[in-house]
Amino acid sequence: MNDDTDWNGIGPEDLPEGLEIDPAEFEAVSEEMAVIDDAIDALSAEQMETIEEVLEGLDGKAVVPERDALFADLDTTPEETQEALDILLTELEGSDIDLGGGPGDDHPAVLDTEQAERFLELYGRLLVYVNDRFDVVVGIDTYEEFSEAFLDEIYPIRERLYEGDAEAIIADFLAENPAGLSESELEVLRGWRDYEFCEFAAVVEHREEDTVFVEPEAPQAFAVTAIHDPFEQQFPEPALPVILNDLVMLPFEGEVVPDGWLLSEPLGPMMLDFLDMDIETAYGEAKHSHGIAESLPPGEGSATSDAERLRFYTKNEENRERFADEIEQLRNRSDELAGIYHEQMGKAQARRLGREFRDLDLREAHVAIYDGQVVATAPTEDALKETLSSIMPEDVVDHPYIYHYDP
Repeated sequence: MNDDTDWNGIGPEDLPEGLEIDPAEFEAVSEEMAVIDDAIDALSAEQMETIEEVLEGLDGKAVVPERDALFADLDTTPEETQEALDILLTELEGSDIDLGGGPGDDHPAVLDTEQAERFLELYGRLLVYVNDRFDVVVGIDTYEEFSEAFLDEIYPIRERLYEGDAEAIIADFLAENPAGLSESELEVLRGWRDYEFCEFAAVVEHREEDTVFVEPEAPQAFAVTAIHDPFEQQFPEPALPVILNDLVMLPFEGEVVPDGWLLSEPLGPMMLDFLDMDIETAYGEAKHSHGIAESLPPGEGSATSDAERLRFYTKNEENRERFADEIEQLRNRSDELAGIYHEQMGKAQARRLGREFRDLDLREAHVAIYDGQVVATAPTEDALKETLSSIMPEDVVDHPYIYHYDP
């Protein structure tokens, strides 16, 4: 360092007037503090956040003896600083202080600690292979170097995997097995050839054991398990739906998990409006057409019945226009479905008719609606049914929806 080098943005010229420090002494202190800073920077964000929250809560009380040693004097070496932080974390883990959620906390929607570690290591081994093969990031040649890198540093490797033929790359990794994985570990990676990539996806619903992600374009819904923190902490319920881009989901030990990157970059206003408007409909269609996939590749799922699908397709005008072909196919499939169709269409017409009848100041009446048309009216329901029996074909006499107008 030279005289112009500072620590934390502070140089000798920034000291209070009248306070003089020998430049060489200032440089020595700056060097020591910079090294200590490096030691603290080596801690994970979660560790530092925990330490800061707990120390703030202690309100100056030395509840943990190592607290004072952490900041007591500037002569603390980086090794002593790291040791004090490690001891502090250890003691906090054994205390009654809530350190928050995460792996190993038995949260049903999160992988346990061992699962999370297995997944991250296996995925890391694959990405190291990708980097070695395609020379994406300089300086990451081993898994150890990979595991010490920041997410933004290794993101280009992940990007390279999915911008090419990821399935073929995974197959090559399995054939070569450069990491010396066991057969059970290789079996996990074989499943990753059934990965799911979504250019756009939305987080739409938190459930007790998972969170539902929807790909609007397909549309398809997936029950996704978090690797570390529960998704409801990252995406609070009031903020849903949250739109993600370039989402990758992988099968892992019977669960569907994201690959570790949940990207939510700003989208153009037109695209954002389109996706926001389309998500609810896409979620409904996915649930009723295919069910919510709980595995990859998606199995039969829990697709709803024809009756439930028809009710969804006819629930509003937007759906009726969008699913016109599906509605036509379903209504002709059985007498039961035909009855549901006419009931749904009758209800839709009844809302409009009620407003019009009130505007005309009409008295109470019973109205029969068939295929979107009013086919009969009468003062009572019995009288209306008698009229229908005389005018309707016998095989559809019970299909008209009877609307009781009561102003």
